[in-house]
Amino acid sequence: EDRAAWATAGHLAHTFDRTRLVPTARVGLAYASGNERGSTYRAFDPLLPNVHEWHGAMDLFAWSNEEEANARVAAAPWTDALAAVEYRYARLAQPGGAWRSAYLSTIGTVVGNTKGELGHEIDAMLRVLPWASLEVEAGYSILVLGDGARAILSQSQSTTPSLSHFAYTQATLRVP
Repeated sequence: EDRAAWATAGHLAHTFDRTRLVPTARVGLAYASGNERGSTYRAFDPLLPNVHEWHGAMDLFAWSNEEEANARVAAAPWTDALAAVEYRYARLAQPGGAWRSAYLSTIGTVVGNTKGELGHEIDAMLRVLPWASLEVEAGYSILVLGDGARAILSQSQSTTPSLSHFAYTQATLRVP
């Protein structure tokens, strides 16, 4: 099968290191081609995706058949802590193509779909390092589903939600 897929992404960040709380502001854009019907496969599929770093805490978006804009503000409320809030708007590059999660599993496809909006995701997180070898992080995310996401989910569910929530707590122990 012939392949003709491509993707691009960029982030611009600035840390205000001479102010209290050392805030960092970041904006970004991403595009990854989606598949159109035909003999050439056009969906960009990253081989080793970084699932949590660039596509939100819910892992509902991937660098595949995606158009995305995002903004993040982070600050250090005290020593050895980081708090952040991130907003992301995502839509399908090809509305009739597959919606894939960050793990590249297909959430769904609706052939002939003309609605590309997946939705608006807002993430909040707090990371604390109580000891040098222990990191504890907690977060909450909400996704306001767009018309495209609801069209895809309605194919596999009897009712389609308008919101999706996700909360997590994670502890990481580093052994020297």
